[in-house]
Amino acid sequence: MNGWIDKMWYPSPGGSERIFLNVALAPLVWFYRIGLGLKRKSTRTVRLGVPVISVGNLTLGGCGKTPLVIDIAERMHAMDKRVAVVSRGYGRKTRGVVVVQKNQELIASVDEAGDEPYFIATRNPALTVVVGEDRVAAAEKAIELADPHAIVCDDGFQHGRLYRDLDLVAVHARRGFGNRKLFPRGPLREPVCAIKRADLVVFTYAGEKKAQDLKTQYRLTDSIPASVCHMEAQGLVQNARIVPVEALYQVPLLAVCGIADPAGFFHGCGQAGLRLVERMHFPDHHFFQPRDLVRIQLRIDRCRAEAVVVTEKDLTRIPKGSLGVPVFGLRIGVCWPEDEDLRRLEAVLTQVLSRTDPQVHASGLGLSD
Repeated sequence: MNGWIDKMWYPSPGGSERIFLNVALAPLVWFYRIGLGLKRKSTRTVRLGVPVISVGNLTLGGCGKTPLVIDIAERMHAMDKRVAVVSRGYGRKTRGVVVVQKNQELIASVDEAGDEPYFIATRNPALTVVVGEDRVAAAEKAIELADPHAIVCDDGFQHGRLYRDLDLVAVHARRGFGNRKLFPRGPLREPVCAIKRADLVVFTYAGEKKAQDLKTQYRLTDSIPASVCHMEAQGLVQNARIVPVEALYQVPLLAVCGIADPAGFFHGCGQAGLRLVERMHFPDHHFFQPRDLVRIQLRIDRCRAEAVVVTEKDLTRIPKGSLGVPVFGLRIGVCWPEDEDLRRLEAVLTQVLSRTDPQVHASGLGLSD
């Protein structure tokens, strides 16, 4: 995300409101609202014969949604449930339905799958992963391939055509809803009131904060169930092996990322005890080109870094051996600080998994199903 956009969407307390930009972008917001309304009216929701669990958000940009998808899929897998993940595959160089992984075989490349689905697949080889702009078609392909007990839909909260049996909405506990304005004046995909459709709100990167305190802070109604979690380093990935974070404590590192919340990644590196001598960030989902690798190499030489640390998702987009020093991906996992938060999540998952073979039908419901 460009720095000036980030400052407008997430203004610091007492900072400038950038009134000129807000006024200039106001007409575009009305077009965006009209588009949302037309989409709701024209969308026919399809209900499949397999429970669908959506992990989505209300804002553009990073909120820890992908680690949450992985955590939920792994928890269901631990319950001896077959799980398939479907996603749009943002940033991929293909179109239509593409099978990323099946029968523990990685089929598509990161270019064909998109970085997030490819990353999800490599984290758990037992998952069937399918991408497609049409989530219904992608889900139907996943059912055909894996006969799953449940489908996890990555970023499905605004996808009105695919009926969801469970809507989980991730909210970044430190960034919240920004200035609470719709795109492009703010980061919102929908008005905040749309969160009433959620079955469970999960505040990510919550640290020591409690769910009730965060609901009060972001002016959410008490009737919305909420849990909190935070992300913690689980090691460093290099050539498919896990290296303890402690092994790099004394190593001068260049941190590089191409994600929506670079500050969050750099903060996480510091919390993990890594010694960062320099930082570089690129746009979200950035596929690193030869010229980018040259820039990174020049920065390595300038700051005398002995290794590079990236997000595990970025690791899928940096060619192996392309830099003159070792490259490590920081593995981040979801941590549920309170038993109550985890029990709340497991309760809604168990409830959904207990449903068997709902009747397949098409209805006239839109995004407010």
